[in-house]
Amino acid sequence: MIRLQTRVAKAGWGDHRFRGHGVYEDLLGKTSLSQLLALALGVTLNAEEAVFLDELAVSSTLADPHIWPLKLTRVAGAHGGSLMTGLAAGLLATDGPLMGAGAVGPAAEWLHQLVQSKSIPLIRAEVRAVLAAGGRLPGFGVPARRVDERVSAIDRCVVARGRAALPCWAAWTAIVEETRERSLEPNLASAFSAVVLDLGFPPNRAAAVMHLCLLACFLANTVEGMDQQPEILRSIPSESMQYCGPARRPTSRASSR
Repeated sequence: MIRLQTRVAKAGWGDHRFRGHGVYEDLLGKTSLSQLLALALGVTLNAEEAVFLDELAVSSTLADPHIWPLKLTRVAGAHGGSLMTGLAAGLLATDGPLMGAGAVGPAAEWLHQLVQSKSIPLIRAEVRAVLAAGGRLPGFGVPARRVDERVSAIDRCVVARGRAALPCWAAWTAIVEETRERSLEPNLASAFSAVVLDLGFPPNRAAAVMHLCLLACFLANTVEGMDQQPEILRSIPSESMQYCGPARRPTSRASSR
């Protein structure tokens, strides 16, 4: 018989275990939601780090429904009349590596590898070489605006908390100094990656932290879509939609007709 081990949790009598802690004895009254969510991802945060993570969530908030994943959230919420339907649609829409929370993953992996293998001068040299060759850097480039205001907000929080000298943020700052000489600004993905790595999250979980920090953006839009349920969102004209999936598979029954 194959036995699968778990270090997540165990139900008990009188108390339950979660990540090696007693839920009522060790966590209740001593643990914030941020700390609990971080613990679920395998990282233990102290109280100050948890407050800093709260600040990252507020700094990252941009819930404008004109942004297409948030627009999709409203459409799904209005169509299904369900909060979870809209929330799931929005989160899945940003799961890829190109935008939203999904873009944090590649940026975190890239920055982590740089910090682990190179000194600051060598990181600067590599960035200059990539840019000179016309390459792209994960988490850099701000469309339709001069700067990403969310990055500026995170920067203020990092400085106020005395975290500017931590390894990943220091490396990120050096990279930004190089990119700004070429009028290339950082976006949320790279800045968020740096602070999350310095909090102790592994790079393959950085995107998950970003998803958690953006929940308020998706929740607000799915709630409003569910409450309004406008006809224009519930009855999208067929001529406005295009199916991009695999072709329909013929069945034996259909072929025999």
